[in-house]
Order: sequence, then structure tokens, then C-alpha cells
Amino acid sequence: MKITQTGLQLIKEFEGCHLKAYQDVVGVWTIGYGVTNADKSITGKTITKGMTISQATADTWLRECLEKKYLPLVMKYDYKYHWNENEANALLSFCYNIGSIKQLTADGTRTRAEIASAILKYNKAGGKVYAGLTRR
Repeated sequence: MKITQTGLQLIKEFEGCHLKAYQDVVGVWTIGYGVTNADKSITGKTITKGMTISQATADTWLRECLEKKYLPLVMKYDYKYHWNENEANALLSFCYNIGSIKQLTADGTRTRAEIASAILKYNKAGGKVYAGLTRR
């Protein structure tokens, strides 16, 4: 499965784009569509205070991070769940935000209903509930 335009737009909408580095709600330096230093192996850059990037770089980094890191994490469980396009897009957005879906799926041992219930618990950052995470 490849990243769909719908999935890409979904992630862009939830993440928003910031061409100047900022610290997220838990203090992590972030830029573009939510790229952090956790993605340094893909971007080749360390996100620091004052850093700026172009819109083209933001778009490229998002696509590369999704294709190289996050989509493979989602598709790791496709053998069991056979995600449809909408599920894959939603889980890709979730995985990009959280960094994994291993815990959400309990490493592939949860049912779809259990996953749907568990995903609702991922609305906090630094122990605080955030409306944006609840909406996502």
C-alpha cells in the first residue's frame, strides 16, 4: 500500500505546517508538518531553535518520513488486519503523531474493536488532555 493523497491531506490538516522550528506542548523541537529529531535519520538535520525550512522541504520531509518510517510500521500489521484505505490512512496519521502503532495493536494481538476502543486513550501529551489529540 502507498500513501494516498487523502491520507497525506489528513496528516497535513492535523499537523499544520510550521516553517520555523518551535517546541511542541512537551518541549520537543518540531518543524514542518511535525518533523522532530526522531526523524533525523531521514532528514539528515537536527531540529533546533531558530531553524527555518522552505515549504518544499516541509512537503518532502513529510512524504519521506511517512514512506520510509511510518507506513512500514502500519503495514507490519496488515497481514492480520487487512487494513482498508481509510483505516490505513487513519492509522498512518496516528502512527506519525505517536511514533508507532505497536502499543495500540498490542503488537497485533488486539481485535479491531479493541483497537478502536484503545485509540481513544491517546489524547494526552505530558499527561494533559489536548482537544487536538482528542479530535484526531
